[in-house]
Amino acid sequence: SKTFAVAGEIAPGSIAVIVDPETKQVLPHGTPGELYIGGPAISAGYYLRPEATAERFVDAFTAEMRNLWQGKWYKSGDSGRLVGNPPVLELRGRIDSTVKIRGFKVGIPVVEAAISEVEGVAQCAVVPVYETPAVVDSLLCFVKPAEGVEHDS
Repeated sequence: SKTFAVAGEIAPGSIAVIVDPETKQVLPHGTPGELYIGGPAISAGYYLRPEATAERFVDAFTAEMRNLWQGKWYKSGDSGRLVGNPPVLELRGRIDSTVKIRGFKVGIPVVEAAISEVEGVAQCAVVPVYETPAVVDSLLCFVKPAEGVEHDS
């Protein structure tokens, strides 16, 4: 049997689970995924923002989540995992390709788009470089040159 990543109360009146962003399944202990928070302390939504509320405050979609909390769950957009016993929440950045570097929010797709505009670049991929599991130190870019472009290997 799997040990699911359920932290129990991470703060009074709130419960954390880690969910695979693609399959929407609760992940085993130690596996990184998206942080969802439920419990009676969670807000009913954003004030006068029904679209944002519908996107971020969702119904439980697995039996594990329904067994813990039957109300709305807050989809945080944060990447994290639960480690140790008792579980400790380790935040690892954002799921949505936004990272913080030295206090500045940087959208990885925006950086990739800018690099793709450089003459001679056929494709590129940008990945964050982590100083610690939760702190991005820099970005690393992989570039495939356009056909016929000379470059040093």
